[in-house]
Amino acid sequence: MKDLREASYASDGSYPVRMSHSSITFYADTVGDSTIERVTYSISGGVLYRAMISPAGDPLSYTGQPTATTTIARSVINNASTPVFRYFDDTGTSSVHR
Repeated sequence: MKDLREASYASDGSYPVRMSHSSITFYADTVGDSTIERVTYSISGGVLYRAMISPAGDPLSYTGQPTATTTIARSVINNASTPVFRYFDDTGTSSVHR
C-alpha cells in the first residue's frame, strides 16, 4: 500500500483517508499523471481487492464504477472480531474505525 503514503485531499475536497473495519479509502496520485484518484482496499469473501476511481465531470467528482479493480490476495483469513485496517496517531496509539 505504498500509495497510502501519497494520500492527499481529493479533487472534490474530500478528506484524505476514510476507514472501516474491512476497507480503507484514500486519495492519491497513484499513476503519476497529476490527477488525484480515489483508491479503496477492501476485503470481501477472503479476497483483498484494490479499486481505483478517477474523478470526472465539472465540478470533478468520484462517481460510477471503479476504472480499475485488482485482486491483491486470495485466501485471506481474518478473525471477524479483529479489524483488517487500523492506524496509529502521532503518539503511537492504535485506533480502529468500525
